[in-house]
Amino acid sequence: LYCIAKHERVDDDDEKLSPAVRRWRRGLRQGGEGRPPLAVLGAAARPARVLYLYASPVGYAQLDVAAELQALGRVGAPASRARVATIDSLREVLVAGAEGAVLHVTAHCSMNPVRVWLEDECSGAVALDDQALAGIGPWRRVKLLVFLGCGSEILVRRLHALCGPFPAICCTNPVFDTAAKNFVKAFYYALGAGHPASDCFHWAQNSVRCAGGGVQQEADKFILLGAAPGEHRQEPRPLPAGAFQAGDPWQAGGAPSWPQRRRVEQYICRREATLEVARLFGARSVVAVLGPEGIGKTAFCQEFCHHFSAPGGRLFSAAALQLDASQLRPAQGGQTLRDLV
Repeated sequence: LYCIAKHERVDDDDEKLSPAVRRWRRGLRQGGEGRPPLAVLGAAARPARVLYLYASPVGYAQLDVAAELQALGRVGAPASRARVATIDSLREVLVAGAEGAVLHVTAHCSMNPVRVWLEDECSGAVALDDQALAGIGPWRRVKLLVFLGCGSEILVRRLHALCGPFPAICCTNPVFDTAAKNFVKAFYYALGAGHPASDCFHWAQNSVRCAGGGVQQEADKFILLGAAPGEHRQEPRPLPAGAFQAGDPWQAGGAPSWPQRRRVEQYICRREATLEVARLFGARSVVAVLGPEGIGKTAFCQEFCHHFSAPGGRLFSAAALQLDASQLRPAQGGQTLRDLV
């Protein structure tokens, strides 16, 4: 490593120098070749990891999670793979993976009654109140909680009352998707560069305030709670060895892959049918969707596969392929797949 710097004579006891730098300078004058401390090299603080959880259950307005993940990817934020926010995945993160990390949660919230809506294994809605949420795991291990849900402020304040204060970014009221995307992009760009989270928050808030498209008034709906000035300027502590098992989705490489197939325009979700088919796949390998022509079978199958092939632990997160049964080659005996079904 070669370091080129402008030299200015400074006495070893100058209070502007840290003890580590003074020791290094004395060693050089005595003929040593000690490694310069990080302060001399100007190393920035290591940026925090981002653990991304999202919940967008069947039958609810679908959150634009893909846009948030794309924004994270474009700015180079150090995000791990996305995971669906279930009770189990949230507990695993809080118990084993949250220390020294930024926990990002995108989910629907309700303010009366106060609830957050997670997903079950079939993407059905699971409502948790503040007491249930507080009992899932040790929230104070989180370096920073970014909770982007409409009215999530109430839940965060109640978590603080039950678990003690910890830094959290949340929303006071419903927020436009455009404003949320702008905030996420600006916040994680700065965070990925190693800046303190409090500074990143204010810069991202001002980015929304300066944006066009009528979203300027949305800036004040993003608030930072539980953080004193300079509270999280310290470098995140490394994760303990063995915190994750081999094959854990947080450790998997590569960016989350969001399904790119074309959506059905003006699709009306058939919530009960969707959840029933999802439950059937828990015990079966094939589900046939039958009915008269024109009732929307094709649209149903397209939207079903789109929803359940989203990354993070849904039924078809690995992949979902759409095949035309009439174009498949006949199997032995001359039967096509359509005949077998």
